[in-house]
Amino acid sequence: MQLTGVLIPTGFEAGAFLKRLEGKQRLPVPGVKAWRGTVGGQHVAVALCGMGPKHSAERARHFLQVAKPSRLILAGFAGGLDPELKLGDVVRAEGEGIAEVVHTTAEVVPTAKGKRRLWQETGRRVVEMEAAAVAEVASEFHVPLAVIRVISDDRDEALPGCLQYGYDMELGRESPLRMALYLATHPREIPTLKLFLKRTSPCADIVAEALVKELG
Repeated sequence: MQLTGVLIPTGFEAGAFLKRLEGKQRLPVPGVKAWRGTVGGQHVAVALCGMGPKHSAERARHFLQVAKPSRLILAGFAGGLDPELKLGDVVRAEGEGIAEVVHTTAEVVPTAKGKRRLWQETGRRVVEMEAAAVAEVASEFHVPLAVIRVISDDRDEALPGCLQYGYDMELGRESPLRMALYLATHPREIPTLKLFLKRTSPCADIVAEALVKELG
């Protein structure tokens, strides 16, 4: 049986795809939220790898040890660096091409200025926080890797500052309570966050569609 492994950093990015997972069952991966099932008749194992190089590498390693997929896909959102990329665009890379297309950072790049600088310095099309680390782990396990990223913020768009409170980078997990407590004391930031989430919510559907297409 051919099994495809899918890693997605957060539940927000993974939600639409998980809804398409038929016969969904929990997969016992230590310290990782993971499931297995089928999509379009294809056997799939899915895990939330968390944001950032450290957590994504650790969880990818645990996931590969348990799921033992024949191939691996890392999917989710990314910031656009290439000025031609717009909200909702899909960027795909595999093998050695990943490092040529995707720039991985340890921290979020929240400003348009920062994204423009990275474009000038690296020439890579998107910025995200997991691909380089996951690629190293996939190489250790001799599993071919493809990366699919959907643009959630283009080069000229700054991210809302309050987003940092929605994810605990130290623990590597989403933190809705932390976000709620922050917004309770900073209510003026709520409209900006709502607008951003409204614009990016369709990106999760695009991630799901791109994954279904990749699975064939």
